[in-house]
Amino acid sequence: EGLVLSPDGHTLCIMRESAPYRAYLVDMATGKITDSIEVDSFKPEIHWSGDSRRLCFSRNGYPDNYFLLYSRDGKLIKKITSPLPVLNFQLDSTATTIVAAQYKPGENGSHSEYDLYSASVYPKGEQFNYRITKFDIASGLVTDSLVIKTTYPRIEGQWNKRWLALCMESEAEFQSVTSLYAIDFSQKKVEPIANSKDLFHNIGLMNIRTLTGTSLYLGSSNLIQQLSANQDKFN
Repeated sequence: EGLVLSPDGHTLCIMRESAPYRAYLVDMATGKITDSIEVDSFKPEIHWSGDSRRLCFSRNGYPDNYFLLYSRDGKLIKKITSPLPVLNFQLDSTATTIVAAQYKPGENGSHSEYDLYSASVYPKGEQFNYRITKFDIASGLVTDSLVIKTTYPRIEGQWNKRWLALCMESEAEFQSVTSLYAIDFSQKKVEPIANSKDLFHNIGLMNIRTLTGTSLYLGSSNLIQQLSANQDKFN
């Protein structure tokens, strides 16, 4: 979780998990630390851009929530304020857009709880208080925000012109289902992908991964499902 390799495989970001919180950039060819970034946050979400030229951190903290975008050599490029706390996020391939799963704190505060599989800490509160928000990095502004009527959304990336979110829902005590949602900002739609809800029962988010390319793959340790661009359901 504290180790994030750049897509080109040349630089490893290592997050120090005790104060003072810093991210160290390691050249994989030499094994040497080339730069470090001070990150005033415990276990921030970290993502590289697809071209490996940018590195983005999220920080939640009262009263400010924001993203910090850095160049590969550790220089701050942009600070982007977020109107709501960030659960997780992804960058597009060229670091022009951030898409984040966010939540609106309940009226009684932002107390948190672990999901069924301790995959992450999510806020308590009323159901359906999650949003998928799109930020334009150049302007630093929110360009769109859609309600997602499910729980525990995790942004997986972009595929076939839509953003994907993996969501886990509790059906009963110790029972859950995981489904994949497609977010289409141009059409203002947030919809589950066909039969994805039928694939994974009682398997935590930590144990499910997506892989995108010509086809979309969704898999766990004992099941891999494929969805091609012209299909409407997994095989």
